[in-house]
Amino acid sequence: MSSLGRTISQIRSAGKNKAKMFITETFPIGIKTPLELGKKDNETLFKMHFSPTAQIQDNLKNLIMTQKGDRLGFPDYGTNMLQIYSNTNLTESEVVDLVVLEIQNAVSKYMPSIFLKNFYSERISGKIKDQNKEGFDFANSLSQVGIGNAEIAKQNNNNVLNETIYKLDIEYNISSSEEENQNIILYIKTAK
Repeated sequence: MSSLGRTISQIRSAGKNKAKMFITETFPIGIKTPLELGKKDNETLFKMHFSPTAQIQDNLKNLIMTQKGDRLGFPDYGTNMLQIYSNTNLTESEVVDLVVLEIQNAVSKYMPSIFLKNFYSERISGKIKDQNKEGFDFANSLSQVGIGNAEIAKQNNNNVLNETIYKLDIEYNISSSEEENQNIILYIKTAK
């Protein structure tokens, strides 16, 4: 009865330390995305996940970033976030509400062991006009090419934002995991 007088968290940490002593070899769980060539001895052709938490996070990212209709045989797998963020007729709060609902529906159907806690969406404004100007300045600096008065240069200089980038921060918890809340950060680029 050496556990008398110890707290539950002390007993759990002692049990985890004992369990770590018996683990001698780790086995890969799934392929890491985006695909990269494997380097370790116990990896195959591609880099692998060795932690269930990392594999679940990778699966969640792929579920959210897949557009509905992209996966053969599963037309409702994924989300319609790109269409929602690209819709200019909606207010920012309506967009966030629709995206949250879209993510909740996908996660509850395809990854029901994940509990979504919080969702944050932030608009990151791009400076496309400055990037276009730099490209035209470079093209004008070449001696053989001169497009400074071209009509396309005028159109692109007036087009302040061709695209918008949104940063999504999703906080979630895995039901079978004793770990604290996890979070995943994703970026959505829309063309307007």
